[in-house]
Amino acid sequence: MYDRGFEKQIQTSALAASASYVGFLYFPRAVRIAGYWAVPSVAQVAHATATLDVTFTNRGTDGLGTTVLAVITNDSDLANSATRKNSAFVAKDAVVLDTGARPDGSTTMYDAIAAGSVVEVTIAKGAGTATGDVVAGLNGFYSS
Repeated sequence: MYDRGFEKQIQTSALAASASYVGFLYFPRAVRIAGYWAVPSVAQVAHATATLDVTFTNRGTDGLGTTVLAVITNDSDLANSATRKNSAFVAKDAVVLDTGARPDGSTTMYDAIAAGSVVEVTIAKGAGTATGDVVAGLNGFYSS
């Protein structure tokens, strides 16, 4: 059974164009992720090369996992999918990928994460993006 809600987040400060940041979120208990989100401090219009990508990857309990759980991006070359939300970024406003209403219309309710797993969060900026802060995170429910 899953009951108590949680939210975890990471933040990067003054991330410049063509730079990236990698952070890790540890889950000591099994969880079901209900949503992923990103909030930049500066706006970023939809663009093919001046991109901001926030990628959530399940590294599992051994650090070797490669399952991409979600990508939030403004890359105009990429279409929405079950795990990818393509949207322009408004400064200080969240872009959210809700697992209950996925961008491609599918409705897989939650992403299940095993106890002891690590989720890697990569924030990457392409050339031509403005320097700024980015907060990214996820929310869901702990196993009871």
